[in-house]
Amino acid sequence: TLQVEVCPGSTAALPCPALTPIQANDHALAAFWYKDDQVTPFYMVDARTSLSIELGKHRQLSHLGNRSMFNVSLNPAVLYVDVETKEDAGTYVCRVDSYRSLTRTSTVTLIVLSPTPKLHIYEEETLLRDVAGPYKEGSDLELTCELTGGKNCLILKGRKKSTFQL
Repeated sequence: TLQVEVCPGSTAALPCPALTPIQANDHALAAFWYKDDQVTPFYMVDARTSLSIELGKHRQLSHLGNRSMFNVSLNPAVLYVDVETKEDAGTYVCRVDSYRSLTRTSTVTLIVLSPTPKLHIYEEETLLRDVAGPYKEGSDLELTCELTGGKNCLILKGRKKSTFQL
């Protein structure tokens, strides 16, 4: 089973290799996405009348609302999910029904990482609560930054003068 790790607020790309045809004269009639043990798909592409999955009708059928989009033109096809919370984590199954082939499935485990860790800033060994200083202009300043909790979700957004904005 493939695993995809993302941070809340980002977009997960969940591949569906089952949509890749295994026979030259075959084509997908429909593709369905399920989450965890749900019996009803949350997303589907119906190509029964178009005979081409690329021209199939897309339907978002559940809790993800408009936070998901299935790009069937890629190889493998990819379901994009805008991840909002840890509730989006789980096992995602792509099921493909084809004209000639047996039904195939692909499974992806989506792991939503912990939100941004807490940032603690120390001057020497003193934890700063609000503001550092005062300092004389031009003097050296040494601060120690410590991150606790979270996993890989801290994003450095930019640099302003001689300080980093988080």
